[in-house]
Amino acid sequence: MPDHRECPQQAPNEPDPQEELILVGEKVGRATVRGIALTMVGALVLVLLANLPASWYLRNYIWQYRIVGSKWETLKDLQTPVDTLVLGDSSCMMGVVPEVLGRRLGSTSLNLARHAAPVALEDSWMLDTYLRKFDPPRSVVLVYAFFSLREEFKPESLVSIPLPLGFWNRLNPPLTLSPAQQVQVAARKHLPIYYASSSVSRPLLTPWNAFRELEKVELQPDGFLASPANPESVDQTAAAHLEELQTGARWTLSDSNRRGLQALLGASRSHGFPVYIALGPVYEGLVQAPAFQTCWRDLHRDLADMAATSPHAHLVTDQPMAFAREDMQDDVHLTRTSAPRYTEHLAGQILAFRQRAVTRREGFGARP
Repeated sequence: MPDHRECPQQAPNEPDPQEELILVGEKVGRATVRGIALTMVGALVLVLLANLPASWYLRNYIWQYRIVGSKWETLKDLQTPVDTLVLGDSSCMMGVVPEVLGRRLGSTSLNLARHAAPVALEDSWMLDTYLRKFDPPRSVVLVYAFFSLREEFKPESLVSIPLPLGFWNRLNPPLTLSPAQQVQVAARKHLPIYYASSSVSRPLLTPWNAFRELEKVELQPDGFLASPANPESVDQTAAAHLEELQTGARWTLSDSNRRGLQALLGASRSHGFPVYIALGPVYEGLVQAPAFQTCWRDLHRDLADMAATSPHAHLVTDQPMAFAREDMQDDVHLTRTSAPRYTEHLAGQILAFRQRAVTRREGFGARP
């Protein structure tokens, strides 16, 4: 009986699985350790070269990198000492005019204030760098906004500091980073295309705006940053800070900023120069808010306790110095026209402390 089972038919274009595939004219080289290493090194070099223009753009046209880098370069290039070294956060940078302060105090002054996070820790590093170059200054002035000193340390805050990796171990106070944190800092510093993509992509996405971030502010050679008024920004930042104060926990010094202040006061004790601690300007619309007043009392008490640990430290601010929205760039930053008023007020407070110190010395000398 005939077998009617049909034999499977192969599709006309289907390759025969038993057919040997032959690569005509193509030869696959043998993998070697040397070849793999060269490939990896070449890829790494290409990645680093691609990140060079991105790093250049960040250093020169992004506000935070440009300002922090300029302040550190000013300190490293400083050829002659100054009488009064001014440190602090951006409220200090935009609120203390060295020309006005120097004229009132009868001394030279330099404003090296930058951004927050963690501002006091970086201030102590800057002072340590200064003391390695020169004799101690006649005085150090520290100015902080009401919220800066509560900010916790984040490794990425070290990226904008233009010093060789590992500087945090060489300056006072030393900062201990885990291996993972050190890798994170190095990666963020050398791979901005990945870690700062939103910033470095501006020249490609919006070239008409990519180089305009700094056009409305002017960094003076003495470190003062002049800026125009921006009442809308004052309202927005004040509302955001007030909401944070109303919903947040009690104000307290962060560990990193406490360490920074302790190092600053320790240098004051060791070298015998006075440190004047001041609180920066604030928008008048915040001053009457109960949440702000609570924050202010907590801040003032903590700073007074810190100042009490050093005979040369003085907390010179008793009450907040408030300004109208038309005089501010945001709720803690003054303009180029209102900053001289804050500086005059600050200089008056410092002179009052100096006069009281002279009076005490004369009184002790007059005793039998």
